[in-house]
Amino acid sequence: MTTSAAAKRRAATPEDVWATLDRIARMNEEFKKEQREERRKEQEEQQEERRKQREEQREERAKYKREEAETKKKRDEGWAKLEKMFAESAEQIKSNNKEMGRLRNSFGELAEHLVAPGIAARFDELGLRFGKIAPDVEIMEDGQFLAEVDLLLENADTIMAVEIKAKVKAADINEHKRRLAKLRDFNEKMGDRRRILGAVAGAVFGAGERNAARNAGFYVVVQSGDTMKMDIPEGFVPKVW
Repeated sequence: MTTSAAAKRRAATPEDVWATLDRIARMNEEFKKEQREERRKEQEEQQEERRKQREEQREERAKYKREEAETKKKRDEGWAKLEKMFAESAEQIKSNNKEMGRLRNSFGELAEHLVAPGIAARFDELGLRFGKIAPDVEIMEDGQFLAEVDLLLENADTIMAVEIKAKVKAADINEHKRRLAKLRDFNEKMGDRRRILGAVAGAVFGAGERNAARNAGFYVVVQSGDTMKMDIPEGFVPKVW
């Protein structure tokens, strides 16, 4: 019985074979059709993506050109304004230079005629007697500007460099320290061994700035009415440069 069933299975007719081949062919065609459809969709998606990218690139280029044109316009307008400002201020600059020179002279006169006598008298009370007093002293070395001292007092063994400000700031104190260091180096080169002391004078002198000046080793000189007075705490020791 088993042999007969196997024989029946092996005895497929030509029609059965062709039917099977036809089904395989149709399945293969369907598979190829699906593949072609997938490739078509993939190509369309890629084309759409490239189209979007090209569109974005065009928009970016257009935006860049607009921004570049706007930047150029603003730059040109800015240069035009600057040129106008330079042209309008040329004469004013000349006038300002003259005015600055006049103010510089005025400050020197102020230091010489108002501040200097009061400071000299206060130092005299401390036993520091100065026979030479000069305002606006410039320190030059080989034609190069090193520093400028508002008021320079001198005697045989001591130099007192005074910085004068309407309102004293911490930066003024730090700058005066650098100024005295330069003056010390310059005098050493010139063979001047006199000791150098420093003072800061101001019409408006805050408590913090006073402490900073004293901590730096400077005499503190403040305005008192129409003269100057020393503000020296007990135990103050001036720094010698």
